Parts: sequence; C-alpha cells; structure tokens
Amino acid sequence: MTDRSESSEPAVAANDDADDGDEPEEDGLEYLDEIEDGAGCTEVWEHLSERRETERRAAEREE
Repeated sequence: MTDRSESSEPAVAANDDADDGDEPEEDGLEYLDEIEDGAGCTEVWEHLSERRETERRAAEREE
C-alpha cells in the first residue's frame, strides 16, 4: 500500500537573494488585483474584456 499523504511534487527552494524586503514582489499578475479571490474563468474573462474595452475607448478619445 502506498502512502499518498505526501506530495510527489519536488519542493521548490526559496531564492533568498531575490527578496530583500525593500520592494513589493512583482509577479506580472497585477492585472488580476481587482478580481476577488476564488473567481472563476468567467469572472476573469469578463474583467479582462471590460478592461480592454475601457482602454480602447480611452485610446479613441486621445486620437
């Protein structure tokens, strides 16, 4: 019998050099900050669609 309580995924080592505590970590996902935790694909899609539409309208006004 196999003990399945332990993950078979390798542990990821923390990079101590990358975080000196001076600046917030940027992960490239800031565009998701306005979406509630636990949101599904539909909510993410709607948020991104609305954001693109807003940006498009702003660009049209600038022209």
